[in-house]
Amino acid sequence: MNKTKQTGNCGFSGSDAREEVLRTHGGLVRTVAGRYRARGAGVGLEMEDLMQEGTLALLCAHDGFDSSRGFKFSTYATSIIDRTIRKAIRDYEFLRLPQQAHSLLRQIEAFVSRFFAKHGEEPTDEQIEEGLSVADSERALLRILLDLRRWGYFETPPCSLDAPVGESGDITIGDLLTYSPDSTLPMSQIRDWAA
Repeated sequence: MNKTKQTGNCGFSGSDAREEVLRTHGGLVRTVAGRYRARGAGVGLEMEDLMQEGTLALLCAHDGFDSSRGFKFSTYATSIIDRTIRKAIRDYEFLRLPQQAHSLLRQIEAFVSRFFAKHGEEPTDEQIEEGLSVADSERALLRILLDLRRWGYFETPPCSLDAPVGESGDITIGDLLTYSPDSTLPMSQIRDWAA
């Protein structure tokens, strides 16, 4: 291993340094990625995908680390890995939701769990609206999230347009879709499909 003067890349240079970082801190990537899998985040993303994103983040952390700032490398790397994996999960989602919506969605799921534990049944949308103390400015967002939840959006991970349809596999989902910028799909039709 070529040790050089203490630099921003942990005191090593070139590919030797990167190999050493991967060898010594690979468990850190596994831990952070595993935390997201255990929470159920990134449904549809395989653990290998999360590990790949985390490994790339580890290498970026290695390149950007400055030991003169007083932080340990593992602390710095954990924050970079965590941020990168969260971004990969958000990017994977079919419909990107603002952070405010994710927070509200967690509140909805927590309320539903408590309600089910107490009453033995799923609450209605009206019961959820009454049970959550949401500001008036967030009511429209709450209704949209409740609609998406009722339609099963959060239960079904997105699928690839290249996924085969039928037993023969000759046709893909993308082949069945037609798109025209002039055409729009009425919300009533979307609701009928989702029901």
